[in-house]
Amino acid sequence: MNHRTKAYFDDLAQRAAVAPAIPRTPWPEARPNACHANCEAFVLRFAGYEVVRGWLVSDGCWFVPHSLVRDTASGTLVDISPDPGNSGAVAFVEHKGTEEEFAVLREGRDGGGCIRSPPICWLAASRHVRVVTGSALKYLQRQLGS
Repeated sequence: MNHRTKAYFDDLAQRAAVAPAIPRTPWPEARPNACHANCEAFVLRFAGYEVVRGWLVSDGCWFVPHSLVRDTASGTLVDISPDPGNSGAVAFVEHKGTEEEFAVLREGRDGGGCIRSPPICWLAASRHVRVVTGSALKYLQRQLGS
């Protein structure tokens, strides 16, 4: 893992300790496990919102790529994706960086590794942070409804 990636996840872990839990307000047209596409479609349909990339926080050290929308007038974050697992509000840490950097991180690249059995891609930072991608991400998305 390069120094920049390590610093990113060190910062993410620090911010996760005080991350707000964002309640879900499902948009009727949103699909489960499609948060990124849901948010992109939502902001195209409704003016005054922007997509916010970031990470759901689980057990303080597991980060799942996730997207929300922000009401640009109030700054309020809204999780519009349905939650089939009814997990309630989940802590969310906003991504600091570009869309391209988020795409790389959410794919488990830039220092990530893969374990094939079971298939899970991960990225370890100095605080035992794990980024969940691959089939493990699909499983957690089903559980968290993101």
